[in-house]
Amino acid sequence: MIFSDAGLRHSLRLLAVPLFLVTAPAYAQEMADEQAFDELEALMEYSIEDLVNIQVTTASRKEQRLGDTAAAVYVITQEEIRRSGATSIPEALRMAPGLHVARFNSNNWAITARGFNDQYSAKLLVLMDGRSIYTPLFSGVFWDMQDTMLEDVERIEVVRGPGGAMWGANAVNGVINIITKKTKDSQGWLVSLGGGDFEPYHTAFRYGGQLGEDATFRIWGKGFERNAFNAVAGGDAGDSWDGKRGGFRTEWQVNERNHLTLQGDLFQGDVDLESGEYEGGHVLLRWTHARNDQEASLQLYYDRAERIEYEKRDIFDLDFQHQFSPFDRHQIIWGLGYRLSDDETGEAVLSGGTSGFGVSTTLVTWDPAEKSDEIFSVFLQDEVTLIDETLKLIVGSKFEDNDYSGFEIQPNARLLWNVNESNTLWAAVSRAIRSPSRTTSDFSLIVSETGFTNTLVGTDNLDAESMMAYELGYRGRFGDRFMLDIAAFYNAYDDLISYENETTFIPPFSILVSSWTGSMLEAETYGVETAIHWQVLDNWKLKGSHTFLNMDLELKSGSTDTAGLDRGKRIPSHQFQIRSYLDLPYNLEFDTALYYVSHLKGDADIPAYARLDARLGWHPTKNWEVSLSAENIMDNEHPEFIGVSFPESEIPRSFFAKLTFKY
Repeated sequence: MIFSDAGLRHSLRLLAVPLFLVTAPAYAQEMADEQAFDELEALMEYSIEDLVNIQVTTASRKEQRLGDTAAAVYVITQEEIRRSGATSIPEALRMAPGLHVARFNSNNWAITARGFNDQYSAKLLVLMDGRSIYTPLFSGVFWDMQDTMLEDVERIEVVRGPGGAMWGANAVNGVINIITKKTKDSQGWLVSLGGGDFEPYHTAFRYGGQLGEDATFRIWGKGFERNAFNAVAGGDAGDSWDGKRGGFRTEWQVNERNHLTLQGDLFQGDVDLESGEYEGGHVLLRWTHARNDQEASLQLYYDRAERIEYEKRDIFDLDFQHQFSPFDRHQIIWGLGYRLSDDETGEAVLSGGTSGFGVSTTLVTWDPAEKSDEIFSVFLQDEVTLIDETLKLIVGSKFEDNDYSGFEIQPNARLLWNVNESNTLWAAVSRAIRSPSRTTSDFSLIVSETGFTNTLVGTDNLDAESMMAYELGYRGRFGDRFMLDIAAFYNAYDDLISYENETTFIPPFSILVSSWTGSMLEAETYGVETAIHWQVLDNWKLKGSHTFLNMDLELKSGSTDTAGLDRGKRIPSHQFQIRSYLDLPYNLEFDTALYYVSHLKGDADIPAYARLDARLGWHPTKNWEVSLSAENIMDNEHPEFIGVSFPESEIPRSFFAKLTFKY
């Protein structure tokens, strides 16, 4: 098969760089006389006004201007993804202000907003084209299983702060919505080939065409292989990774009022760690009906995911929503949802790590091994115009019933004040919950070492983790070249998952630690997120952000969780990034990004680090693009995070060359 051909992989890795070096002189003079290509979606097309007017859907489940959202929203555009040099969704998410993106080996990332970062992105809901990819097993995201053709991603909307009133449980600290292009916007051929020192090959293709006058489609496929990193403890971490994925999407404009979308994919991957092989796929059908000032949509999808060693999961999801204006000044959106999640779990050995007692063996099981969970939900939101084009009040709530914590209410109230054309203020008060999962309720873990045994079991009838959030934001334009976006927040958490424990000494030299999940932890977080967009020159743009975050945790009376306070300190107090996009003569692009993350304390104890990425791109003709990217230029390698079940790796300096053809 093409994906296992070592010779081809080696050729792809070397293809882009020599092509660039050989062809550059020949094209240089020709390009000196050419104008910028119309088909190049130059970043400079996004003026400050364009960014304010860009349409987003995640904050209110309907299209609205970014400038009219009463929430902390950032949009990663297709051009930003292309010019970042990123080859995976998690790496592209580094660009979002306020997100903490920490890679801890070749195939695992910890990603969240506003604290509580962990291996499975707890308290952060992730959607792809409206489909939740949040796994009920761990209440998190398997990032290595989430992928698509990045060239066909239209935008990634990142909402920092609670979204429970619209999206339900687990949208606590934020919502990420990955939105792919419409089929009419992805017509024709696109082929990309790339390779580098840690990613020997990365290839993708897409073809989009028409099915009659009113229907369009695209098919796509991709594959990659990533080498193992070095372990923090030294030596090869053994975390190499490869994957394949293919999919389709069709859209049919049935008539002026009705639109149908059908899409799906299949994927397979192999991770050289305990998590092993994975595979799965999904199919999604969405019907949209628009009439006068009303719009309704019905979405159904089936999702299958399988971790060969310990999880097989089938999800059926039904979602309906309707928006209309029953009275002047009122825009109502409401909806119904149903989800059935059916799983089959097995035993998993997650690590062979070491501690002060020697080499350990970790056995993970779930009881019962097979289970079906249901969620019923309804939501309602009213957007009330208090003063025309100036002041709006948004109130609503999600009502949800799940099999773990029962009936839950997640209300929110938001106020939007357009002070004038250039300045907007907003404020919000929200409640959101993270429902218990299979792991917190049905989990069993046994860690065995010489003379030491640690058991951890889940607890039934846990309360949902809850949060009250208070937010205040400002969004302002200063002339045509500068935009400032600030959000401040205070969050109060209750009933957070704790790990209660009891220690028993067994003569003559053995220790038994018995642990169980509880709801004995409280926390407060507060912070300020600042982002800027600065069009310095017509051909030079800067984007930057700073995030300050503080967290205080406290155990409830009677708790025996001795490590809970340390776990909560895995956050950087400060994050800073500055990205530069520079268009040069001869259709060259030179882009750089500097990221700084301060010290992660507690049981992570990751030193502060800075990361510099750079990319040089060239469009020799309107159909071709050649680029050379470098990541982590200033440092040979450094750790970014510590996972809970895998050996940690050093994130290395790496290089990647890419050749893209589209027609």
